[in-house]
Amino acid sequence: MNKSTGRLFAWANPVTRLNLVDHTWVTDYDVPPIHKSPPPPPDSNLYWWCWGKYHPDGTGGIGHPQHGAIGNASVDLSTASNIVEPNISPKSPVKPNKGLGTIAYYGIDGVCHQVANQTLYATGSKTA
Repeated sequence: MNKSTGRLFAWANPVTRLNLVDHTWVTDYDVPPIHKSPPPPPDSNLYWWCWGKYHPDGTGGIGHPQHGAIGNASVDLSTASNIVEPNISPKSPVKPNKGLGTIAYYGIDGVCHQVANQTLYATGSKTA
């Protein structure tokens, strides 16, 4: 990894139109690139899928009506990447559970926000 310090940004989008639950994920950039069909993020940016799919932006999620990241904090990116490997989605051709935090079976061992929290743990912040 060519960068060691930076910021992590937490994102959320409602999972369904009923707005009962959010999908959460983490990036090392504030304004995600906008694409008509979302490709993986550029190699120069880090994206923690957190068992989800690529989202070009965040709507704020339930209880966060503002568009954009719901929080951010300074981080040692190598520490965050060692906790949960970035840029790997559940559909990536990788070894099982690689890049998915401690969640081996989604919905049984945990869900997306727990993987996001594992990544955000590297910030050392209790509020961001």
